[in-house]
This record gives sequence, structure tokens and C-alpha cells, in this order.
Amino acid sequence: MKAKFPSVGPLAALLYLFLYASCALAQQRVTFPDDFLTNALHGREVTITNPLTLTNNDNFHSGTITVSRGTLWIPTEQQAPSKRMFAAANDDNRANQLTLRLPAGSTFADAYGTCRLGQTVTGLTGRARRGRNGRYTITLTRQPRLSGNKRPSSCDISRPYNLKVVSFNVEHLRASNADFADKLRKVALALHALQAHVYALMEVEGLEALESLCRELNRQAGTSRYKLRYPANDASGMSCFIYNDAIVTPVAALQRNRLADGYLPNRKVAQGFQLRRGGERVIICCNHWKSKAGNANGANADQGDGQGAHNARRKQEAEATIRFLQEIERIYNDPDVLLVGDLNAYTLEDPVRALQRAGLDNLLSRFSPDAYSYAYYGNGYRAVGLLDHSLSTPSLTPQAVHATPFHINADEPESLSCGKSLMQAANPYRCSDHDPIVTFLLLDSKARR
Repeated sequence: MKAKFPSVGPLAALLYLFLYASCALAQQRVTFPDDFLTNALHGREVTITNPLTLTNNDNFHSGTITVSRGTLWIPTEQQAPSKRMFAAANDDNRANQLTLRLPAGSTFADAYGTCRLGQTVTGLTGRARRGRNGRYTITLTRQPRLSGNKRPSSCDISRPYNLKVVSFNVEHLRASNADFADKLRKVALALHALQAHVYALMEVEGLEALESLCRELNRQAGTSRYKLRYPANDASGMSCFIYNDAIVTPVAALQRNRLADGYLPNRKVAQGFQLRRGGERVIICCNHWKSKAGNANGANADQGDGQGAHNARRKQEAEATIRFLQEIERIYNDPDVLLVGDLNAYTLEDPVRALQRAGLDNLLSRFSPDAYSYAYYGNGYRAVGLLDHSLSTPSLTPQAVHATPFHINADEPESLSCGKSLMQAANPYRCSDHDPIVTFLLLDSKARR
């Protein structure tokens, strides 16, 4: 519609036209997502006044990222599974996304060649365009300043502890892989940075890979104190342990959980450890349960409630693990068990809740209630949650001091992964797709409840 101006003199009309154009072209101050629900902002220059969180960095190096109002969570991390909940949460997460684009040739990479999920930004300025899918893209006219969530270099606490346990899915560490040398170095850098007394590892693909990792860790640490415990028959994808022989010594033989219909017992193992100083004992039960991926039929099919495929299998593994705990407490003659690993289930899904109903305490919920260890793209958005867990038997809980993820992987762009073109060989970041989980214990049998 043409603008109508009052009948005034030429100079006044020119001034009126200038003021009208200035108002039309002025940057409009808006908030996201409240002001982005219609097409009213399409084609306008806007400044977003509220802080936004980086939630997708897949294309950061080519100048495109996604931000949201707050963190996007995997629905079943914070809500009980159900079809209705899952559909509604997916709708909410999809709507809570704003694409930011820089001019051609620009990048969101910082001085370290990355930008991390969870960083925040305020004062975004650019031109808004609404796509056919109803979502907006902002072509920025000013380089944004992302802040917070810096890369961590170590993980420690000020409170006293005498045992530091790290559980870590190292994502297919296999000696025959073309990127093995780079991946080996990066994983060893991560382990060395953590300075743990016991490492409970998953997805170590064969004994050669495990022995190479232990040698590299010893080399980086300038010691020969790190030793191995692993299943007797060397199987692909095994769970295993590396421990500091100066701090702990193994108790009896490593045990494999064969109670889940014999399903992948090398991925469900337990080992007792005893402190050399003081003689306190703990059992570490390391688990890697059935993945959500892949086709499945019957009870194992995806039920559409947010738990993915093979949930029935994971529930069986949870039930078998509960029975296994009773078995290993008897074998190692101690009630203190720390259950860790990649359970392939988020916090409010059936398998994790089964463990808690059986009396286990969720240490990450207790000490790090907003924690996540994994970022996943699905249903039209990237979101975070805990696939990796740390739970304790009731007698061990009073001896638990802290539990937290070490955010070196999930927040980093996938394009920095081992074997990818942007991989950074000289540091531990994005050495795997999972974050390690660090659990601090102050073992003292007198503290048992």
C-alpha cells in the first residue's frame, strides 16, 4: 500500500518522507521466540534482546548455527516416556530454533577453531527471513560474540576424596581403523587430563587397541603404573578397565554378566578394587547396553514414546544387572558397588528407573542435576541428555562426593571428530561422541548407611 503524506510544502514533505523511511528501516528490537510466531518480521532488520543458547553447531565452519531460548533437552531426559509427551516435546523443540547465518566466507569458529553447544549470545542483529517451514533465519550484519562454556582442561574438586573413577565410551577404538593413531593419541590425552585412579572404558575394539591405549597413557604420564583388566576372551566392543597400580589393586577375577540371556557379556563386566592405602574396597560395574539404533520388531520396536528401539532389551539388561549386583557383592565380599557406563537410556526411561526402583542412587541427578553427556540430532533438532550414568548401591552413596560429565566431546562440532577434515590432532576435544563421566569417592566403610 502506498504511503499517503499530508499536503505540505516541498521541504516539509521531504523531511516527512525521510522520517518515514527511517522508521521503516530502523532495526526492530524483538525477543525470541515470542515475536517470531508470525511472518510480521519477514524482511525486517531486527535486534534480538534476550539471551539465546547455541543448540546446533553442525555447520559452524560454513557460517551457519542454530540457537534457541535455553537448552534443548532430549524429551525423556526430563519427562516420563509417553507418545503424547514425546509428540508435544518434539513440537516445542522444533519451534524453539532460530538459524543464524553469516555472510559467505565467514565462520563462527573461535580462536581455537570451534564453537560449543551451550554457549550463549545476546544482541544478535540482522535481517529476518521466514522460510516455508515457518522457521526464521537471521542473516547477521554483525559478528556475534559467543560466550561461556569454554573448553575444560581438567576435572577436579576441592572436597577430599580418595578414589576418582572415570567411565567413558571411547567410540570404536579399533587398531585397524585408518584414524587409529590420531584417535589413540586424543583418547589418551583425555584420560591423562582426567588423572583418574580407575578408568572404566566401553567400545574398546579388541585387545590390541586396549594395550596400545594403556601404553600411550603411561607414556604421556611418564610412568608405568597404569595396568589392565579385561574379559578373558577378547571380543569386539568390550568393556574393560585401566587402573593406577600405585593407588588401587584388583580384588579377585573380573566378572562378566551372563544373566541377560548371555547377551554381550563382554560389555557388562565388574571388577573389585582395593585402595593400597587404608584397604577400603569398591566394586565397579561397567556396562554398555543395547543401542537405540537399528530396526526391531515386536516388543523391541520403537513404541513412539521417546525411548527408541530395543527398549525391551535394555529393560532385560537392567533386570539382569540388578541380579548381577547381588552376585558380585557376594563374590567380592563387599556391598559397595558403583554402576557406570553407557546404558543407551536417558534418565527418565524405563531401564534407568528400574535401577533406581531396585535401590540404586543416581549420583548425577544428585550432584549434577542439569548434566548431559551426549548430543543427538533427530526429529528435526539437536538436543542433549544423559546416556552415560553413575549409580551407587545404598552403602556406597554416603561415600560418594561428586559426579559430573567432563564436557570435551558432546559440545564440540561433529566435524572435529577423528577422521574428519577439521579434526584437531593435538588435543582431546571430540575424541569420542560421548563425554566421560567422573565420579569422586571418599571410601570409608564407617560411613555406610
